[in-house]
Amino acid sequence: NLIARGQNASYVNQFAQQAQLQFQQPLLSGNGIPPASFLTQDASLAGTLWRYAQVGLAAAVPMASIAAGIIPHEYLLYPLYWAGGMGHNQHREDFQNLAIPGFELRHLTETSNVYDFMGELENHAHSSGNLIAVGPYLREINQAGKSAKHGLTEIDRAIAQKPDLVTFWAGNNDALAAALAGHVDDESLTPMEDRRWTYHSYNPLTGKRTAHQTERPVTGFRNSLVGEKGAITRLLNETSAEVVMMNIPNVTAVPFLFKVGEQIGPLPFRLILPNGYDVTDRIENYRIPSGVRSPDDGARDHFPEGTMVGMGQLLTKIINILTAKGDFDQAMEEMSQENVFTEDEVLDPGELGQIQSRVEEFNHLLAETAENPRVHLVDVNALLEQAKTTGVPLRGSGPEVVMGTTFTGLQTESGAHGFFSYDGIHPSDVGQALIANRVLDTVKAELADKPGFERFATTESIDEKAVWKTDPHRDVDHRPALILTDLQPASLFRF
Repeated sequence: NLIARGQNASYVNQFAQQAQLQFQQPLLSGNGIPPASFLTQDASLAGTLWRYAQVGLAAAVPMASIAAGIIPHEYLLYPLYWAGGMGHNQHREDFQNLAIPGFELRHLTETSNVYDFMGELENHAHSSGNLIAVGPYLREINQAGKSAKHGLTEIDRAIAQKPDLVTFWAGNNDALAAALAGHVDDESLTPMEDRRWTYHSYNPLTGKRTAHQTERPVTGFRNSLVGEKGAITRLLNETSAEVVMMNIPNVTAVPFLFKVGEQIGPLPFRLILPNGYDVTDRIENYRIPSGVRSPDDGARDHFPEGTMVGMGQLLTKIINILTAKGDFDQAMEEMSQENVFTEDEVLDPGELGQIQSRVEEFNHLLAETAENPRVHLVDVNALLEQAKTTGVPLRGSGPEVVMGTTFTGLQTESGAHGFFSYDGIHPSDVGQALIANRVLDTVKAELADKPGFERFATTESIDEKAVWKTDPHRDVDHRPALILTDLQPASLFRF
């Protein structure tokens, strides 16, 4: 979401533009993350595969070093910064959009540079693969394109600009990681309190996970938010800004997750093999088997109703079998057996309930924090719940359009249109507009009568229908492509 096109459509930019606020973004090149996951129809297949190979080679040495318990010198990350065509931040230190994809709440106050982040990877509080996604952004955002010694945390950079208004949406990834990874432990679902974390290593051949524990304690959600050095604590103590804070949605309601026992169904993108062969129809018509692979003695042999599997896990399983078999038809034949997924690769109703309960704990703390008169809560959780149940009508002129929890360009069984982007996790342009208007509603209701915020009294809502009409994610006739390689879609576990 931090490449230039994604930034311009982001909820905070739509909000700032509507209210005519001063708001500058880094506007990174759109050449990759690196590199781009979903490719336009005019993208070069060979060129893309070469960029993927570059990324893999560039990340190999630093990731191997971290796996061995050695934090590499930042010079070893320079190939990764350039691999795949990742563009430079165009504005260096004068930007206000400080968000980094994949960051969890503690990173806002604890991560100033790539060394801080690699230290967390070495402690196994994060998978080392996250270095591919986060490393280049850390350099461009926190380090302003310079060496690690110039790095500042996101909160440090925010405080230094003496803001009047801060939009704060952090903590999603502290729960979302569990939905992406398909299992629940401390690494994927952040505990409330500080402690040593339990994490799991994963064997893709057996589908099993092995439990381990971090060497050092990791900061929990509570102290990351409101502890002595917590993000909100510092913003309130070290600035005079009003803080508009969004809560955490139900991350298990995203279209990234598919029900076991049912067909995948229509997708907003195409799936192609490295040789260019389009396998979209085969995968859209694939029914996810409900049998348990290699169950423990005396354990259930079928997953209960309501069990979910993530898109990343599903496609990675296909890639692993395809690599072993060398033939797509044979791979899909094996995928169609009744027992393909292990207990460690899916989220059963109990695990989904664990995630939802932790989100409720997060949101309870956020609500308590919003009792401070300078903190203003936006209930994004309620917005997503409405979309999931009755649908959310769009604002603006024209016929009624109702939004539900599917991909933009597709419709739910009830006829609601979707507001999720291709990855099934992040909102599309119209989804960002929905959130931007909820932020605007909160600011108008709670701040418009305060000195310096008078402009919000007359700021009109964003025309969500107009954004929906021009949202490029609706163009189902020109669907982008996701190449089934080792790098993609494994990146969907992390981005």
